[in-house]
Amino acid sequence: MELKPGLNKYCNNVNNSITCQIPTVKRWDLPMVCSVLCKSVSNTPVENKTVIIVYNRDLVIAPHPKAMEINKTYQLNCTGPRVYPNTKLHLKWLRGSKVVKSVHPTEQKFPDDVTPVVNILNLNASMAEDGQVYTCLAELDLDTNTTKEIESSSVTLQTYFLSEPVIQASLTIIDGKPVNITCSVFNVSGELQLTLKNGNMSLPSESSSTEHTIYHTLHPKMEMNGQQLTCVAKLTLQNHSEPIVKQQNITLNVQSEESSWVIIIVGFSIVGAIIIIIIMAIICYCRIDRARKTGEYNVLNPTPSRNQEIPRVNEPLDIFPLQEVISNGNDNNSQTGPNNNSCITPVS
Repeated sequence: MELKPGLNKYCNNVNNSITCQIPTVKRWDLPMVCSVLCKSVSNTPVENKTVIIVYNRDLVIAPHPKAMEINKTYQLNCTGPRVYPNTKLHLKWLRGSKVVKSVHPTEQKFPDDVTPVVNILNLNASMAEDGQVYTCLAELDLDTNTTKEIESSSVTLQTYFLSEPVIQASLTIIDGKPVNITCSVFNVSGELQLTLKNGNMSLPSESSSTEHTIYHTLHPKMEMNGQQLTCVAKLTLQNHSEPIVKQQNITLNVQSEESSWVIIIVGFSIVGAIIIIIIMAIICYCRIDRARKTGEYNVLNPTPSRNQEIPRVNEPLDIFPLQEVISNGNDNNSQTGPNNNSCITPVS
């Protein structure tokens, strides 16, 4: 029975049976007791108690985005009507005519418990969901393998795709030299409008040969250094009053021509130094690798030793051969080479 204001009960006695009509119900717990007094020696009464299901029709689908961006997850939230006993309620989400999620309370609560039954459906927005109808359905379990629909509500999904806009310009902008600023969106579904802005002022732009791309020729000045340009992408959808808006910013780096030359020279110097270091490292590696393979090393400007020994030919050479042997003459301090430092280098 549906709960309504007031309670009036009309009962009729007809041939050993009582028929009661209750057009309005104002109580959630409505037990109906049928009592029969059998004519016997003991005159023992026989009773049968039946609990009547009482409900209202307060089914609500929570507000959700009117348009859902593809590849993002959303929730459809449905709050079911109040039912007593609450275990008689089945709250379902249907995609078209197919049930995708059902909620059924299993713990019976008191008649004055107003905790609602909620069914939350998680879904991933996709192109296949565009125009799809989802229905929240409340049904009563009548204990006879049958159900009674008491309320339903539907929503129609709208999906879209809009990638983040991209704004591009030279890393260094020279004062007085024109430069192109481009604003692009690579993936979009629907009617797109692109705008380049400097603060709140829209900049004149032209469409590029590339789809969903515009550009603006900027004549930079030093006072524009540090200003932000904004690429605004506005997507208009059918049956959707508010457009979808995304934007991306870029900060201008305007420099004088003199400072730009300094930056270029410094940049080339750094690159040149790196190249020289790499070349020297390669040469050193090759010479060391060659020495490892041949076992031959150059000894440059060694310091003579008074007890210097030269291995005999018939003995195994456990030390590296010397390419230049310094004679132990009368002048032990005499050395060859440009300096007095000792260095071992690979044999060329």
